Amino acid sequence: MEATIVKEDRKEIFWELTKSICPECRKVVDARILLRDGKVYIRKWCQDHGSSEALFFGDAELYVKIMPYNKPGTIPLKFSTEIREGCPHDCGLCPDHQQHACLGLIEVNQACNLDCPLCFANAGTHLAKDGFELTYEQVEFMIDNFIAAEGDPEVLQFSGGEPSLHPRIIEFIELANRKGIKYVMLNTNGIRIARDDKFLEALAKTKAHVYLQFDGFDARTN
Repeated sequence: MEATIVKEDRKEIFWELTKSICPECRKVVDARILLRDGKVYIRKWCQDHGSSEALFFGDAELYVKIMPYNKPGTIPLKFSTEIREGCPHDCGLCPDHQQHACLGLIEVNQACNLDCPLCFANAGTHLAKDGFELTYEQVEFMIDNFIAAEGDPEVLQFSGGEPSLHPRIIEFIELANRKGIKYVMLNTNGIRIARDDKFLEALAKTKAHVYLQFDGFDARTN
C-alpha cells in the first residue's frame, strides 16, 4: 500500500511585492512582504548578493488592519528635482515622490557631545572640528524651499548631530518662527539644556518644542 503524500503549507503568507535596496550593494531589487509568526518581514533578492531578510513591522495583525486607512499622497506645490534614475535614487522632492513633506527636518551639524554605538546620523565628538556645519544662509535657503513646496508647513525640526552645539541654533529657531512655521522643534539629547542655563533661557524665549532623545530605562536595551 502506497504512503499518502501530504502537501505542507508554507510558514508564511505572501502579502505583496514591492521594491527595496540590497543591503550590500544598494541596488534596487525586488522584495516580498511576508506575514510570519505575527510579524511582518521583508525578503529581498539581489542577483549579486542573494537573499536577505529583515523585520519590517512588529505586528502583522495591526499591519493588515491599517491598510484600509491608506489615502492618496498629497502633491507638493513645488518639486525640487527631476526624475533621472528613478526612485529611490532621485529625491528631494522629485515628481515621482508619493507624498509631500509632512515634516521638515534640517540637520544643522555633525558634531555631538555623545558617542553612541548606534547613531542614525553618523555623528560623534570626533566630528567637532571636521564635521559639516550649516551656515545661516544655507538654513534660510532650506526653509524657503520647504515653504515653497508646502505653502503653509506645520512642523520643522532642527537636528544633527547635536543641534544645540551649533553656535547659531537659536538664530535658526528664531528665523523659522519669523517665517511662520507653526511648530519649530529642537531634536536634542538634552545635555546642553541641562548644563547651560544661559542657553536654556535663550531657548525658552523662542518657545521651541524640545524633542528629547530617550533610550529607555534599561541599559541592556542599548
